[in-house]
Amino acid sequence: MITKTFIIGRNPNVSQGEIPIAVNDPSKKVSSNHCRITYDGSNFYIEDLISTNGTFVDGEKISGKKAVSSSSVIKLGGTYLFSLNHPTIQQNLGMEPNKKVDLASSYVGRDYEAEYEDYNSSFAPD
Repeated sequence: MITKTFIIGRNPNVSQGEIPIAVNDPSKKVSSNHCRITYDGSNFYIEDLISTNGTFVDGEKISGKKAVSSSSVIKLGGTYLFSLNHPTIQQNLGMEPNKKVDLASSYVGRDYEAEYEDYNSSFAPD
């Protein structure tokens, strides 16, 4: 069983076996060690690492561990959009990195939720 742990933040500090994903957040609302995403071989879970501005899944501020999927809208600090389709996550799980438009980590300055929904629908089976 594959188990992977990713630490996401502006300057993630990781322990042995954890994979850092550094994000460039000009608003500085993303903490250095903002959240942890864990893949247990079949499911993804996210947990906030006591960040200053919180982690939100589908518009709800989370506390504790929460199951997420590739269709979940994840915001870090309320301004930074993040996706499980991030190339670092895909590569570390042995998946082909996504060749389409990467909204995996984008500063929210326009209506990214609508764009993200369009982006995810492009993967729907025909």
